[in-house]
Amino acid sequence: MSAVSVIPESAQALSFERICYLLERGLPPKPDALAIKNLAAPLENWLAVEQGYPLMPLDRSPDASVAAVVIEGLPDYPKVLNVLRPGGILFALLPARFADLLDELWRPDCQLAELADGVEEQLDMGLPSPDELRAEARAAGLVQVDLVAVEGLSWLMPQLDEQFSRNKQGLFDLIERCEREPEMLGMSRYLLLTGFRPAA
Repeated sequence: MSAVSVIPESAQALSFERICYLLERGLPPKPDALAIKNLAAPLENWLAVEQGYPLMPLDRSPDASVAAVVIEGLPDYPKVLNVLRPGGILFALLPARFADLLDELWRPDCQLAELADGVEEQLDMGLPSPDELRAEARAAGLVQVDLVAVEGLSWLMPQLDEQFSRNKQGLFDLIERCEREPEMLGMSRYLLLTGFRPAA
């Protein structure tokens, strides 16, 4: 499978705007500082400039110093729990297990036989399933663990360009209504894991 993404701009815009919406839904009040790690520049800019949060690198944050941690990738749970204040929240943006495989569906020269081989390839990579992601977070000590699909199936819609430009809010409402359904977690491009450090 190719390493170069060919997904349309509307699908990328959908991902970004849904991530921002999901973060805004749960972020602490400003001006609490956030610890961050591995964030893409547009998301870091949105947090710092558009939302006005002070940001600090996760690896250089003092213990129990921040109300929220926002990272992309699998969390280093001991570090996250040390940095969070009691009652603080983790947001971990994670690639869904089969996102790279589904990405191939956008290719004009997509070969179904190659996709079938890709299923085993993705499983061999060892990316955790949604159930495993939740279980790992709880085992690490987080409480109120939640996992939602950022895009669900919508990023694969053939008519996404039109829907995103004409009825973005309706599309977002539809995603939100089924964001925790197992089928949507499996078809999404990204997942957002959240969980709290116990308050006491």
